Amino acid sequence: MNKGSEYWGKKFNLIELAHTQRNITNFVKILTGDEIPVEFTTNGDSMTDGESITISSNITQKTLDSTIGLALHESAHCVYTNFDVPKKIGNFLLERNLIHGKEIILLLLNFVEDRRIDQLVYDTAPGYQSYYKAMYNKYFYNSTVDNGIRSNKFRKENWESYIFRIINIFNKNTDLTALTKLKETYNILDLKNISRLENTLDSLKVACEVYKCIYNYLVTLTKKEFTKQSRLNEKDNNPKGASIKSLKNLLKKQEDFTLGKVHKQKISAIHKNKIKAISESLIKVEFITSADKKRPVHIMEGISDASINENLYNKFHSFKYTKNNNLIEQGITKGKRLLNKLQIRNEQITSLSKRLKQGKIDPRRVYAANFEEDLFYKIDKANYKPISLNISIDGSGSMKGDKWNQTLINTIALGYMSLNMDNINMLISIRTSGDVFTRGQVPLLILAFDSKKHKLKNLKKLKY
Repeated sequence: MNKGSEYWGKKFNLIELAHTQRNITNFVKILTGDEIPVEFTTNGDSMTDGESITISSNITQKTLDSTIGLALHESAHCVYTNFDVPKKIGNFLLERNLIHGKEIILLLLNFVEDRRIDQLVYDTAPGYQSYYKAMYNKYFYNSTVDNGIRSNKFRKENWESYIFRIINIFNKNTDLTALTKLKETYNILDLKNISRLENTLDSLKVACEVYKCIYNYLVTLTKKEFTKQSRLNEKDNNPKGASIKSLKNLLKKQEDFTLGKVHKQKISAIHKNKIKAISESLIKVEFITSADKKRPVHIMEGISDASINENLYNKFHSFKYTKNNNLIEQGITKGKRLLNKLQIRNEQITSLSKRLKQGKIDPRRVYAANFEEDLFYKIDKANYKPISLNISIDGSGSMKGDKWNQTLINTIALGYMSLNMDNINMLISIRTSGDVFTRGQVPLLILAFDSKKHKLKNLKKLKY
């Protein structure tokens, strides 16, 4: 069974980015039960604020699952994390005389809270596990981390070493003897029973315990004891591992991830607006076989305001033509006349049959009850059968001018009639070609109007 993005098989042009954004938004909605917006970042860095989620625009087939995993991780913060706790952490630490360790405790809090909420999602939404695994593989499970843990790096008794080994403490290569207080820290964290923590405040209390355990030990070390202890720890199971520079760079990325400051490839405002327009227009790509080749056809479901404002495919104009407004009004006027002529289709045909041997009793025939058998009557009602009309308009260059104007008037008339008839449904589509978002042109099918779900305002958008 395929998992994760293997279902999707995506190529990440603007259309596919729009599809990805929409799919991630659906995932987030399922997980959170809330309409939390998912947007492409325009500034490059992102922190979860509990109200919105940003994603990177640099998505490939290789990075798709980890991108989804990160979005789900951030959405879990929106559901389970109390953002007032880190905001007010200063008061909490002042009361406990720990304000001197605020920066480290904040990092430890985020580490513990990440483990808590990720376990919650892992337990309650098993369908998302493949995305979470991809995210952890990207940031925590890789050869550089493995080599670093097994090497003699980060074995000196200082905060940098402890942070590196705590952030990676769930790695299978973890050496709890690498630092004096690492085993005790491991027991305090008790990650196997992380579900015991019920809220963000519980995570903060654990973070403070870890900090006090290490801080109280480090402040008691003399320079001589520090050197001696560090040498005892410096066993190297992988002397040819990653350099200290590469490990420090990796640690910085892990710290940023833990603090929620993940670097995300930004996207220009122009492309962001295009993606939004594509998403709102529900554009999809279907492949047809022509001359033994598969060729893409772009299909736009409806005409959205965004598609008009962004002039998608170079087929729309946001300004209002006076002439086109007149054509719309002419079409509506013509539609009203047509509606009057077809109004009979909205009427119900009723016929009454009397003197029947079965049906409802006719009270006017009760007097003959002892003599006659035809005391019953029946009312027959008949409606016109519903019909569906599909108008497909040629939108090529040969339709410019009066041809298009007359077509627009008649199309609006028919559309208006269908909106006011109970048993006539109409679908209006336009066959054309448009400028694709990279270069060149593609066949384009605009499903402009559907009387089953659209209103008059949607029909009037044909003027654009």
